[in-house]
Formats: sequence, C-alpha cells, structure tokens
Amino acid sequence: MVLFDDDHDDDGPREADVEGRVEKYIGVKVKVSFTGGVETELMKQLSGGQKTVVALALIFAIQRCDPAPFLSIG
Repeated sequence: MVLFDDDHDDDGPREADVEGRVEKYIGVKVKVSFTGGVETELMKQLSGGQKTVVALALIFAIQRCDPAPFLSIG
C-alpha cells in the first residue's frame, strides 16, 4: 500500500514517509503483483476479475487479523 500525504505541491500529492504522522494522510493506493515479482500495478490498471481477487484477499486478511463473529458478503 502506498500512503499519500496532504502537502500540496505543483505535482499533486506525493508518497508519504511511513514514519510520518497519521493525521497527514489523505488516501491509500493499493499496488498488487500477481506474479510475485517486482512489477506492481495499481488497482485502476486491473481487470474486473483481478480487482475481485484483491478485494477478497483484503477481506480475508482483515478477517484473519481481527476475526468477526460472522461475515456477510452480498
């Protein structure tokens, strides 16, 4: 994941340092790699099926870290 801060430059938001303060962040972009290699892609570059796989992986990762009593996917 790439964190962006709210310091406005001429180039728009820039990538924030991980050590920065949480209050400064304005968004998160997800970069994924399906091959396990160095090449990553942003969510907007993925097909619909790939976006679904990433979304389900995120849901299952959250479920594994902080289990909910039930999960309703509809």
